[in-house]
Amino acid sequence: MFINETVLSKQKSSAKRQIIIGTVLSVFFLFGIIGGLTGDEELKKGFSVYILFLIPSAYLLFLGIRKMKLLDVSVIYNEIFKADLDGEISISELSSKMRTSQNVVIKEMRYLLKKQIFNNCSLEFGNNSSVILSKAVAKKKGSSMVDVVMCESCGAKNTIRHGFAGKCEYCGSALLRKS
Repeated sequence: MFINETVLSKQKSSAKRQIIIGTVLSVFFLFGIIGGLTGDEELKKGFSVYILFLIPSAYLLFLGIRKMKLLDVSVIYNEIFKADLDGEISISELSSKMRTSQNVVIKEMRYLLKKQIFNNCSLEFGNNSSVILSKAVAKKKGSSMVDVVMCESCGAKNTIRHGFAGKCEYCGSALLRKS
């Protein structure tokens, strides 16, 4: 509901590519280092180059793994968001549900929002830092908590929190809020 499946899929593909390329390059440079250590004269000549290139390829592998783990966590956040009824989830509530610190939750949410993994939600700071869900569905009929807005680009119906702007969950275009 809040997760942008298209962006998530693209980000996961990017992370998989990072992992594959990082693994292949790391293995290649490791073989060069091992060969240089075992006495192969050709490999000894490029020993320092192998070490030099192993570092960025291992870092690329590390970044890909970290990114994939964070993208997997986004699915858990989405389940928490879908279960919320009032449209606001405090960072302390999220951290207890995720069994991690509030700082980690804030860091992860900032990254996921920056990468546009989530639609129709924002991170709010103040006395009680929280995630505001623009698309929270009100249980009472006729509630003024949410508005149904037609996307001007694709014509799809979208539900956004009253007084908030959002993005179309189908085409990603900006939605104009109802006045």
